[in-house]
Amino acid sequence: MNAIEAEPPCVLLVDDDPAILESYSLIFSAAGYRVRCAKDGAQALNMLRHGDFRPCLVVLDLMMPGVDGFEFLARRAQDEQLRSVPVIVCSSIDDLSPFRAAGDANAWLPKPVDVPTLLQHAAVWGRATQVQ
Repeated sequence: MNAIEAEPPCVLLVDDDPAILESYSLIFSAAGYRVRCAKDGAQALNMLRHGDFRPCLVVLDLMMPGVDGFEFLARRAQDEQLRSVPVIVCSSIDDLSPFRAAGDANAWLPKPVDVPTLLQHAAVWGRATQVQ
């Protein structure tokens, strides 16, 4: 596949709030990404393991029912195939510093997310690591 035929990079958005998924979808679509959405960590892991796409980036909420973002990160770290997919965590948790130290994600952003900052991180972590 040459550069002209290459598909745009794909981002997987993981959040239990439909309004946030819709907002992020619009933001990333306008920035030239293909978008897939998951409502929780379990669905996201299933999509990553069995889906017909390989995202260049996962944008992950932490606080979700079922498999939350913390569990998603733990399971991702255990899976050799998924470990290399970059993750940007977006969370309303007031102090993300203890989680940053764990190094489970490539970037940690507070909600509400500053859109230019989110897209800047996506450009660094997503496009730079896109799997063709």
